Amino acid sequence: MEFQLTLPVADTSGMSRRVRGAWGGFAAFARAHENHHKSSYLGCAQNFVVQARRQSAPSCTELEGDLDQMLYAMKRACEVKQRPFDQSQAR
Repeated sequence: MEFQLTLPVADTSGMSRRVRGAWGGFAAFARAHENHHKSSYLGCAQNFVVQARRQSAPSCTELEGDLDQMLYAMKRACEVKQRPFDQSQAR
């Protein structure tokens, strides 16, 4: 699984020292915040893979359907896990 984090970028050359410092603080916060989400999602995905490897079904089509349902449920559960973190990070 690969994640691409899109983080804010700014040309700080025209910023005052105060604004540049504030920008640096914000950018560091955003990077740490998004890296936490990345780590959490990777954990969810690793758990999914373990569970998916244990599955069997009478046909590939049924197995695919079962795995699709499991993946959807994992995504929902992982999103729910993210909410308290986002709420604790709200500024």
